[in-house]
Parts: sequence; C-alpha cells; structure tokens
Amino acid sequence: MIQEQLLRLLLAVMVGGLIGYEREYHEKAAGLRTITLVCVGSALFTMFADYAAGRADAVRLAAGVVTGIGFLGAGVILRDHGQVTGMTTAATIWVAAALGVGLGFGAYWLIGVATIVVLAVLWIFPRLEIQQRANDTMTFDLTTRYDKSRYAVFLRRIAEHHLRIVRHTIARKGEDDMICMWVVFGKPDDLTDLAKEFIDNAEVKDFSIY
Repeated sequence: MIQEQLLRLLLAVMVGGLIGYEREYHEKAAGLRTITLVCVGSALFTMFADYAAGRADAVRLAAGVVTGIGFLGAGVILRDHGQVTGMTTAATIWVAAALGVGLGFGAYWLIGVATIVVLAVLWIFPRLEIQQRANDTMTFDLTTRYDKSRYAVFLRRIAEHHLRIVRHTIARKGEDDMICMWVVFGKPDDLTDLAKEFIDNAEVKDFSIY
C-alpha cells in the first residue's frame, strides 16, 4: 500500500515536472514548480480521500479540486492592451490537476497517454500557429472599366499567386466602370507581388490597399 502511494506520488512529480518544464522553457507565469505542485497536490488530495473514507469520497473531492484549481488558473490570465494572455498556461494548470487526480486513482496507462498528448499539444501546436500567422490578410480595392471577363481575369490572377479570397464584392460605378474589392489571405510576398501587378496594370484606373 505504501509502495503504491509512493509510486503515485513519484509519477505525479514526474508528470508535473515534464509539463512544468515546458512552461518554464517558454517563460510562462506558471512554470516548473507551480505545475509540479499542482499535479502533486491533486494526487495527494485524491489519495488522502481514498485512504480515509473510500473511493466515493475521493470522487467528490476530485470534483472539488477541479473547481478550486480554476481560481489558480484565473490568476495567470492577463489582459494587456486588449490582448488576453495566459489562457494556455491556465489550461495547463487545469490539465495538470486532472493528471494528478488520475494518478491519485492509479490510472497509470491513461495518465501516461494523456501526458504525451499534453506535451505534444504544447510543443507542436505553437509551431502550427506560427506557420498560420506567417500568412497575412490584405484588402485590394480597385476601379477599372466594367467588363465581366476582366473580372474573371483578376480572379484567375489571384489564384495564380496562391492566394485565397476571404470576401469579395463588385459594384458598378457610373456607366463604364466597376469597383472590385477583395479581402485576400496568403503569404506576404505573394500579396505584395499581386499588389504590384495591379498597380502596374494600365487597365486599373484606381487602386488602394489596406
């Protein structure tokens, strides 16, 4: 019994330490010590309740841990110049508590897989987000002579630059002109190349970017 409890406690230190190291490496508000203590504390609460009164009380106490950990997570969420930061760290604290509770119940295999999943999310997903943020959105607004075929040519040129149209409108201006507007998403270099092409196009009477 004692060996089993020590094993759960040691695993809580290891699991919390792994996840906490990732947060510490990225210089987040809750790092190695905080995440490790959250995981160990959750495991201890669960083991104490299971040891003292039985598994049913341990389940109720685990629910209390989930509620209480929300206050700790809220402490790392900040609002700065309209931007909310700390959400991932708060979620990590919440997950660390869940892992600790699971270890307190002895769900070793499940916690092992969950730890790998959490670390993968924390390490791989930011790189996917960076790749997504490498793209940009730009609005093209131009005036040219009204011609449906010319509009189709413009659409084809946008596609040839590997850009995606998010939103577009077309409207008549007077008897002879049309105003075209595209909100386009893609790589900054491709957006710049297309903008230069529109600027140099003799058929475009007026062109603006924003």
